[in-house]
Amino acid sequence: MLTPVVRCHAQDLPGQTVLLPEVVTVSPNAYHQLKLDMLANPARHTQGLVKLNADAQKAMRTPIRAITEKTVKGPSSDPHDYVSLSPYRWPNPNSADGMPWIRKDGKVNPMRDQYDLPAMQSMATTTFTLATGYYFLNEEQYAQRATQLIDMWFINPKTRMNPRILHGQYIPGKTDGQCYGILETARLFFVINAAGLLKGSPYWTTAKSDALKQWFTDYLSWLKTSDLGKKELAQPNNHSNWIIAQMMVFAMYVGDNQTAAQMCELAKHNIDTQIQADGSQPHELARTRSLDYSEFSLRALLTVAWLGQQVGSDLASYTSPQGGSLRKAIDLIAPHLPDPAQWPHKQIVKPKYHHFHKTLGMAQSLFPNTDYQQWIKQIPADSDPAQMYYHPPTAYQCTEQVN
Repeated sequence: MLTPVVRCHAQDLPGQTVLLPEVVTVSPNAYHQLKLDMLANPARHTQGLVKLNADAQKAMRTPIRAITEKTVKGPSSDPHDYVSLSPYRWPNPNSADGMPWIRKDGKVNPMRDQYDLPAMQSMATTTFTLATGYYFLNEEQYAQRATQLIDMWFINPKTRMNPRILHGQYIPGKTDGQCYGILETARLFFVINAAGLLKGSPYWTTAKSDALKQWFTDYLSWLKTSDLGKKELAQPNNHSNWIIAQMMVFAMYVGDNQTAAQMCELAKHNIDTQIQADGSQPHELARTRSLDYSEFSLRALLTVAWLGQQVGSDLASYTSPQGGSLRKAIDLIAPHLPDPAQWPHKQIVKPKYHHFHKTLGMAQSLFPNTDYQQWIKQIPADSDPAQMYYHPPTAYQCTEQVN
């Protein structure tokens, strides 16, 4: 018996054609329904839209550099190559030249900000802010600027980023790049969703859309075939979960359902090897921020499971031969997400609560007969009234099944 395919559709309006945004990591219908509510109940959205417009205006003024405009010398001779510094590596205080660099788990070296990660992250989040502003406020200036940023980073041959990560998380004096740097391009989910929200703008042309999809097609191919991509897939922890999640998202974006289905099978293998019968993830529990890492690793697998529904995969009901499952993993950490005080493992910093809403929201969608809402309600709320437009309340609600 085939697993039903879950799709996210909007109800057609009488006499109108629904133009759904082509977002990938959340339900297109969630944006559409929120926009309908905005039009039907404008007073309810006044404060949030004022803040969203202010965010977009600030984004219009935010300076974004191209990847080719590096300010520090890295290990690559090609300015189009992405370069980042290993986050937990520091110069050795016991040697004159700082070599060999030493590891301080959980403590990020501020020198990391001199390389390409902050520039890429700023580009991605700024583009997403502008695209969100365009979608809800119909301001073409926001679409124009968002398109310019996407063009600069992914399309223009003079400034675009090479679709590869050869020099991610490099360690001075030790390695010119590690497979771990691939983790950082999960931030490009913002770019994909921004492109989806730009649908309908005259600035976001078919040619631009096709060019961006070609970049992600090329990057997906590199992830599949490169030694670094294969090495990242072989990691026993969150790193392999996140390259699988990235390949899943990129494949769904470019319409490669075959690769998407393959990612679901790889995710099953990771459930087998990473999640114990009690739901624990030993490799993440060994970290100094074990609650953050347990949630982070699980969020990648939940993303694959949520998207997998659209290609007929049912990871939510999968249980490994050892008894591990996504349900057990989320049940283990869910009660601790609102209040980590009773978490029985090391957590040296305050958790990143804003991610927990997404993880529990996906879990609620995948396991509809549960009540993860009780934990969501207890997580400190985001006071930003514009947050609902970036991540709609029904972000993961996709209920239509096609057998």
